[in-house]
Amino acid sequence: MNYQQYIRRAKLNPASAFRRPMDVVEASNIAVAEKIAILKAWEVDEYALQRAESEGMGGGEHAHLQMVREALARLEPAVHESKAAADANRSRTRAVLHQAS
Repeated sequence: MNYQQYIRRAKLNPASAFRRPMDVVEASNIAVAEKIAILKAWEVDEYALQRAESEGMGGGEHAHLQMVREALARLEPAVHESKAAADANRSRTRAVLHQAS
C-alpha cells in the first residue's frame, strides 16, 4: 500500500489504521496537515458514536472523544509554528522582491 492509499484509508476509518488517537500524533511519516485530517475524521466518528449511544444504539469500541481532542490539541503548536514559518518566508520573499525592483 502506498502513502496516499494509507492516508486515504486512515481518513475513512482512523481506528482501522491507528490503535489510539495519540498514535496519529506520534507518527513520524505523516505530514501535520494529514494528521489533523485523520484526527478530524476520527472526531466525526466519535460524535456519531456518542449520538448513537445516547439514542440507545450502543456497542462497538471507540477511542472516546476526549482522547481525539487531546491529540488534536497536541498538534496545535505545530500548526501555529508552520503558519508562522510560512508567514516569515513570505515576508522574506517580498523583501527580496521589493529590493530587486
